[in-house]
Amino acid sequence: MLERLKMHRELYSSFRDLCARHDKYAPDVVDKTRRRVGASQTRLEKVRAEKKDKWEIEEQKLTHSITDDNQTIERLLRRRLYIRYCIWNELSWLFTASTLLSKTLHDMAATERNHSDDITRNWASILDALQA
Repeated sequence: MLERLKMHRELYSSFRDLCARHDKYAPDVVDKTRRRVGASQTRLEKVRAEKKDKWEIEEQKLTHSITDDNQTIERLLRRRLYIRYCIWNELSWLFTASTLLSKTLHDMAATERNHSDDITRNWASILDALQA
């Protein structure tokens, strides 16, 4: 029984650590990158409209930057989804383990009650034997 309680305590502390790691490592730069893509697209339209000297080189740089940023956004969104999936799995396991703890405590209470009833019957039989 004690080992089961220790296991459950470890499970909760591990989940707490998971939440701390999530807070530390999960933030991403999707919003910042989206703003950068918007600004680059605005500059690209401006470069295409003006067509100054060497505008094709600038257009190529901006197009490449927009493509890279869009790929970064997609990768970060997939990472965000994976993090949510992992936390959901851990949370579901935690709730399952909590149910198991509840069952364990119920079993322990039933065992203790049976033991207490046995002790009560023993003392009652001793008392009856002494009174007879």
